[in-house]
Amino acid sequence: MAKILLIEDEADTAEAVTDGLEFANYTVEWVDSAPEGLQRLFIYDYDLVILDWNIKADSGLALCAEYRSRGGVVPILFVTARDAVQDRVAGLDTGADDYLTKPFSLDELLARVSAILRRPRSGKVFDILKVGELSLDRKCGLAKVGNKEITLHAKELALLEFFMRHENQFFSAEELLNRLWSSESDSTEQAVRKCVGRLRQKLDAELAPGYITNVKNLGYKVSKPDPSAASDGDNLD
Repeated sequence: MAKILLIEDEADTAEAVTDGLEFANYTVEWVDSAPEGLQRLFIYDYDLVILDWNIKADSGLALCAEYRSRGGVVPILFVTARDAVQDRVAGLDTGADDYLTKPFSLDELLARVSAILRRPRSGKVFDILKVGELSLDRKCGLAKVGNKEITLHAKELALLEFFMRHENQFFSAEELLNRLWSSESDSTEQAVRKCVGRLRQKLDAELAPGYITNVKNLGYKVSKPDPSAASDGDNLD
């Protein structure tokens, strides 16, 4: 699933949001100040930012404006007690993708998060990812080869979703670690390789060999297999 940066200086709110998102299988990193949030956005890769309007050392509005002015493209969801129309307009005009007022229900937050993450950068909404006979229903986390379901653990699903959203693009173990694992995690590049290996074995077992390939000095990718191509003989651990 997606990797989310939560920028919120109210500890109780942050803990509740983090628990709810992690229960829904998202990876969440929490920081409580604007400078640290902005720094992380330019070091690590995230799929979504949940941003409070009033945070330490600066405002969420200023952070959003600076991030967008420097070319940042990660979607931003504002959460704030400000509910005036002019505040909502200001947030959206500054570059936020959506706006949620406090207090809010966890169900509504999860619905907003899911809706934003369904939008590709072109603005088109999609729930089903497909590469050849391999498909993934992002809403329910269900992977299939044809009509046959594949049982995957949460991190394997996250890897598969990421690969399928970036079909034919190579990613090194280091890039996958930064994009899909929390920066506070003790995971290593070797752990990433093993996770990719388990995912590949499950796909191969369900008659989907060749979807994950590994090329030396380039990394891993998911693509539609070429039945005429010989096995690459790589070792994913």
